[in-house]
Amino acid sequence: MLDKYNKYTKYPGPSPTYWQQPSPRPTKPVPKPPVDKCSFWMENIKHQGVAAFNPSPSTYQVFRNVKDFGAQGDGVTDDTAAINNAISSGGRCGPQTCGPGTTTTSPAVVYFPSGTYMVNASIIDYYYTQIIGNPNCLPIIRAFATFTGGLGVIDGDQYGAHGLGWGSTNKFWTQIRNFVIDMTLVPASSAITGIHWPTAQATSLQNIVFNMSDANGTQHQGFFIEEGSGGFMNDLTFYGGLNAITFGNQQFTVRNLTFYNAVTAINQIWDWGMTYYGISINNCSVGLNMAAGGPTAQSVGSMTFFDSSITDTPIGIITAHDATSRPLTAGSLIVENVVLNNVPIAIQGPGATTALAGTTGQTTITGWGEGHSYTPNGPVNFEGPIVPNNRPANLLAGNRYYARSKPQYQNYPVSSFVSARTSGATGNGHTDDTAALQHAIYAARAQNKVLYVDHGDYLVTSTIYVPSGSKIVGESYSVILSSGSFFNNVNKPQPVVQIGKNGESGSIEWSDMIVSTQGQQRGAVLFEYNLRSSSSSPSGIWDVHSRIGGFAGSNLGLAECPKTPTVNVTSANLNQNCIAAFMHFHVTKQSSGLYLENVWLWTADHDVEDPALTQITVYTGRGMLVESSGPVWLVGTAVEHNVLYEYQFVKASNVFGGQMQIESAYYQPNPPAPIPFPYVASLNDPQFPVATITADGYVIPASEGWGLRIVDSSNLLFYGVGLYSFFNNYSTACSNQGAGETCQNHIFSLEGRNSAISLYNLNTVGTHYQITIDGKEVAYYADNANGFISTRSSRDEKRRDDERRGLLIDRISNAWQDEKPAYNGNEDGELGCCDLENETSVTNILRSSRGKKMILYALLFVAALVYAWRWHVRPSLIEDCEFVEGFRLRQNGTYDVAKGGHWKHGGAKIQFLPKQLLPGSEGDAYGKRRLVFVGDIHGCRKELLSLLEAVHFDAANDHLIATGDVISKGPDSVGVLDELIRLHATSVRGNHEDRIIASAKSSDIASDDDAVYVSRSKKAKEDRKLIKHFKKRHFVYLERMPLILRIPALPLALRPSAKEDSPLAEEMLVVHAGLVPDVPVEKQDPYFVMNMRSLTGKSHTPSSEHATGKKRKGERFRPWIDIWNWYAEHLFKGKSLSGNTADDGPDNPDKEWLQNTKTGVGSIMSAVTGRKQHEHSPKPQIVVYGHDSKVGLSLKRWTKGLDSGCVSGGHLTAMVLDAKGRTEIVSVKCEEYW
Repeated sequence: MLDKYNKYTKYPGPSPTYWQQPSPRPTKPVPKPPVDKCSFWMENIKHQGVAAFNPSPSTYQVFRNVKDFGAQGDGVTDDTAAINNAISSGGRCGPQTCGPGTTTTSPAVVYFPSGTYMVNASIIDYYYTQIIGNPNCLPIIRAFATFTGGLGVIDGDQYGAHGLGWGSTNKFWTQIRNFVIDMTLVPASSAITGIHWPTAQATSLQNIVFNMSDANGTQHQGFFIEEGSGGFMNDLTFYGGLNAITFGNQQFTVRNLTFYNAVTAINQIWDWGMTYYGISINNCSVGLNMAAGGPTAQSVGSMTFFDSSITDTPIGIITAHDATSRPLTAGSLIVENVVLNNVPIAIQGPGATTALAGTTGQTTITGWGEGHSYTPNGPVNFEGPIVPNNRPANLLAGNRYYARSKPQYQNYPVSSFVSARTSGATGNGHTDDTAALQHAIYAARAQNKVLYVDHGDYLVTSTIYVPSGSKIVGESYSVILSSGSFFNNVNKPQPVVQIGKNGESGSIEWSDMIVSTQGQQRGAVLFEYNLRSSSSSPSGIWDVHSRIGGFAGSNLGLAECPKTPTVNVTSANLNQNCIAAFMHFHVTKQSSGLYLENVWLWTADHDVEDPALTQITVYTGRGMLVESSGPVWLVGTAVEHNVLYEYQFVKASNVFGGQMQIESAYYQPNPPAPIPFPYVASLNDPQFPVATITADGYVIPASEGWGLRIVDSSNLLFYGVGLYSFFNNYSTACSNQGAGETCQNHIFSLEGRNSAISLYNLNTVGTHYQITIDGKEVAYYADNANGFISTRSSRDEKRRDDERRGLLIDRISNAWQDEKPAYNGNEDGELGCCDLENETSVTNILRSSRGKKMILYALLFVAALVYAWRWHVRPSLIEDCEFVEGFRLRQNGTYDVAKGGHWKHGGAKIQFLPKQLLPGSEGDAYGKRRLVFVGDIHGCRKELLSLLEAVHFDAANDHLIATGDVISKGPDSVGVLDELIRLHATSVRGNHEDRIIASAKSSDIASDDDAVYVSRSKKAKEDRKLIKHFKKRHFVYLERMPLILRIPALPLALRPSAKEDSPLAEEMLVVHAGLVPDVPVEKQDPYFVMNMRSLTGKSHTPSSEHATGKKRKGERFRPWIDIWNWYAEHLFKGKSLSGNTADDGPDNPDKEWLQNTKTGVGSIMSAVTGRKQHEHSPKPQIVVYGHDSKVGLSLKRWTKGLDSGCVSGGHLTAMVLDAKGRTEIVSVKCEEYW
């Protein structure tokens, strides 16, 4: 059974030469350090966990201290039997007692106090076990020199007569942490392994030191993994050994491993995808050997190796991959940010060739790779340097990705813990524990303590809320189990666990638990994360999983939810009782700062409690939905067996992932997606318009859930992704090698406006096409063959917005044009009008019921024409005549009613947005910059901050522009100004700012007109009161506010149209109140720019009054925006009026740059309108303004009014403009201050 791994596993006992070269003998134990140094709360807390669904829950023991079972830990006594008894007692599931069957009904924490535990044979791990040592004084498990038993000092899956005790891909929910595994007493010439660990998801090794011989010829190895589908491990240290680790597994995430003095630090014998980072290799002969199988039969699929260092090691990495190696993409490798110190050969290729030279000094591999790339087109076979990912700063700690190990609270006294069961929760799986568990969470948070959730199944019938500041730790995967009608409405989904509420800031810590559902729970969202956590102190969730169906107490097992592959499943006959959840995990739009490590979101494909592990059918709608702008870290995560998708990212950004793994639902396409879940547009659910696709002679399902779907997102950096589709209606024939990879047609979709999407080492199984971009299949499986999987190694699947799309309809045939007209005349061709005996005569037709209907329709048509003329056509013609006349009578913007014809109170009248702030301009080739326009703030600082959070304002890439009236009326004008100054925001001057500046300077104003202006202010008293609170910096900022801000056309803007939602591709003018059309900007009257609301139709005389039908000199006032939009629309269509427009002005320092952008827009408009735009023709401009809260938010094609009455209890509104000219409107509710 183990013959193929003989060189890694064979250990008959001490070698024959042992007595000639003896190892050190056991010595007296070192005295224990003081108690206070080694004290650990887990050893002293009251243990009252209950295995709710165990046959004997009242007597079954969850927590086991090995010393209670006879282990001495004295460094002399053989503790093997006592330790194994501690693990196995209570009728637990062992590899030879119930394997390959499994169960969740016999969980255990096996605890080792500090000490040295001598063993002469393997410690046999059991199913659903946490083996935990004291982290303050790591217990030592030391093998005797005469160690003779088993594969590993700790054997995680013992071999028997029929192979492994459990199938390695079914070994779930197991941990080992906080130990020293000492093999140094065993002779170097004797092979021995520290830990044998063939495991699957929800397993981990953490904080373990492996001591091995480093003598010449050593045969020791730290751990051995030959099979499985993991998994995660971190914080491991290895001293000595032939192979410090020997690793073979489908996929794993490995973080923070340190190696000293091994022959080979990492010996990779096979994989599909591995993610290594935070690795430190020191004084070894070889750092990483991934050349297993050689260049003609490579067995290593792909590796990512980054944020690591290799020191004093002759060969950093050995690979068997080159241009001719087979399989095509096996041996795919990505190296990024790896520091070399005295490593002469960085990467060695086949035949001892040098693929990448190293150095005897120090250097850093910033980026290097080999394999197949799609950037975005391919495949391209490459080997050599690559441009590394551009890493967002908020994902980093220093120059490496942020990482944090699971907290164990080892320095907390036992008094810092609150027990869930002591607080009144039962955990018995039958009692409603909602209120008691919620009370325990609140109590622990209020006392700033850690909530210890004793093992149990805690039944809840409404949402459990976890507030910021909470710290929660479970015991051997304590379970929160939702039940009841509250979670059963598919049209009103509810979170089972809600982490923070909308708008709540702070962070939480949560570890070692499971969230599940019981029975039909169609509206259950197992996790909802809402907190706004900072990038420096994010929320952390470690070893917390979802598990839906297939376990004791779920009521979703083999008896309730059997598979039915021979039945054509439809919405009508589907087993409704097995619709078990709406979604696993939702990272909401408003959230930020979430670190997930070793999190498995699993919908059961088999019944864990069934001895034969029989497959079942349980329906869950969605896996993980991420809508956050980040930062989010997904470290060693997996999502499996959902209907619509496993991972979906919508308008998400700043996300790190690796390794990410999925499996498609085994039952699909019977039924196909989206059955049985309705489409939800607000969640951006995918749609499945086509059931099957015919390709390469195969009929392939096209309505199976997506493994990974990315929509309108940016800066998603994934270091290893495995997307597996093994089944078609429970048959694996579709994924067999040579079967065409026909389980589903596609599995990874990029849709919409994406940028900086980077995937290293994408591995797929059973999928005909690996990548789909906006419905177009890009990567064909056969182009990237890699044994059982298909692999592509490199990166940057970027959505190109300028990509040409094919026509949806390229030809329409109107059949009626080919028909001959009916003939209703006499033989001579004359119409029988009055022949009463002829049924087809006009008279008889009109007298018939059909004729009467025709008459009625004709009368209605005439009435409609009259109505249209009276109320639409005629007024429009009159309006056009008035408007045109107004342009002819233009009087340079003063109209004999000028109130501020010269610019008072300092500042530039016209300011141009600096080019370095313009999205898509200099230094912004990828178009990451945004402009955020905000309406009248009026001193509402709190609402301003809320709005900035709502738009995910990023000061590094976004620029804030206010439309004036940022002060007065509201409660915190000083605070608003401070925020604007802090953010280097731009604001135009509003009437309130102008009045304040005038009031402040009134004593120094020489002009009598100015003094009169100030004295007439209705709010002089309030103004002077406010002035007293302003500092010099505030006045400087106010005085520098321009009257008009000019923003050139965006260089990367999409093609504009006449529609109101058109991309904004034209020059923009930002003012407080309004502008008079066809008047150059430098001739606009300052008073009216800050105060106007309306214009007269004929003379275009501006007024600060609302357009309420009032007349001045016989003219009716109209909203100025109506006239502006009318004028701009004519210009857009190429209809010039007077030929006057805002010119560039002599004071524009960027005139040439501005003119170039306008010329570019002119060429776009020529293509859109079909009219040639003359070089000097006036161009339409877009005005962004505020001031008019009575009208409120007003979004027209050429004007954007953003004052939505915040200070009066309305909303504060932002218009977010990206580099493509696309806009998004975001508002927050305001309190009423005025």
